[in-house]
Order: sequence, then C-alpha cells, then structure tokens
Amino acid sequence: MKGGRRISVIIPAYNEAERIGATLDSLNQSWVDEIIVVNDGSTDNTPEIVGEYPVTLINFEKNYGKGKAVKEGIKASSGDLLLLLDADLGESVGEMEKLLDPVIREETEVAIAVLPVKGGGLGLVRKLADYGLKFLTGQSMRAPLSGQRVISRSLIDKMETLPQGFGLEIGMDIELIRAGINFKEIECNLKHRVTGRDIKGFIHRSKQFMAILSTIWQMRR
Repeated sequence: MKGGRRISVIIPAYNEAERIGATLDSLNQSWVDEIIVVNDGSTDNTPEIVGEYPVTLINFEKNYGKGKAVKEGIKASSGDLLLLLDADLGESVGEMEKLLDPVIREETEVAIAVLPVKGGGLGLVRKLADYGLKFLTGQSMRAPLSGQRVISRSLIDKMETLPQGFGLEIGMDIELIRAGINFKEIECNLKHRVTGRDIKGFIHRSKQFMAILSTIWQMRR
C-alpha cells in the first residue's frame, strides 16, 4: 500500500497516559515506518508509558501547545509522507489507512479525517472556525479542526503559517485553500476523548477559541 513512500506518524501528547498506550499498540502496522511522540510538558506519566514502546520520544519540559509539538515532531521525522495523529484514538487508529490510500494513489495531495460528532461543548469553537475559514477563503470544510491528516513533507515545508497552539489546523486549512492545494475529507470511524461541559472542558475550549481567533486575525489580508 505504501507505494515506495516512507510514512512517519507524528503524535503530540499532553496528559494522555490513559489512552496513548492503546494508540501505540494499534499503530503496530506494516504501513508505519516510524512513530514520533512529542510529550508536550505532560504532568502525568505519559512519557514513561511512551518510553516502553519502540518510538522516538521528544520531551518538552513545559506545555508549549499542539502546534509547536507537531512542528518539532516533523523536524525529527524522516518520512516523505506525514501522518498527524491525536494521542487518544486508541484502537480506532487503524482507520487512518483510509487517509493514506488516496494520497499514495495520488488522488489527492492532502487527506483529512472527518470524525463522528458526539457530545462536547456548545459548538462555539467549530462555529468560529467555520466563519473564519469562509471569511478568509470563501470556502467551507466539513472538518476544519480535525487533527488527523496525511500530508507530504514537501507540501508542509512550503507552508508559511504553522501556529504554535490550537490554531494549527485552521492555519493549515487557510494555507491549503489559498495555495489551491487539492485536499480530500474522508469519513473515518475514529474515536477520541470528547471534552465535557465541566470547568476543565470550558477552560480547554476557551483556549482553543482564543488560539483559533488569533490565527484567523493574523492570517487576514
């Protein structure tokens, strides 16, 4: 299935001790050439769990945000196809083959997973992303905030904007559309932890909202 392409899996992780083991177990696949986990200043035992697996572990002493973690993972990788993954997908991570296949077959340049929508907050973060994308590019996407993506190294190296935090995906989306890069959104039965409607969830979504808003503002022209 790889078509001679070397595939690097990049996983940013922050306090994912409960699920990252299951994710790494499920990545024991013939199509995976290397796995790079970036521990983004976790306060739990995420790095200890990751250390038990044959992967490359990059440790941050403090939490810098998803964007920086992904960028450092990319720098340390050697593949010409990059598979960006969240750490909490568990056994469902095998669904990522659906993203790899059309890129390897050169049917598209970038593949983005569309996940089933279950629970979560009030949808304000998603609405902001939808509005910002439409305002800046005139286009819409089904999954503008999906962190599960396949993209070639040559393409990502050309991107001028890879925000440090939660603005990563919307920044990539804006760049892809503005550059006229062909992308395909693909339904995948991926399962990840949904942020609840408690104080912790509210704080998390507030950080997302502000990061996305900042990215949209910075990328206006």
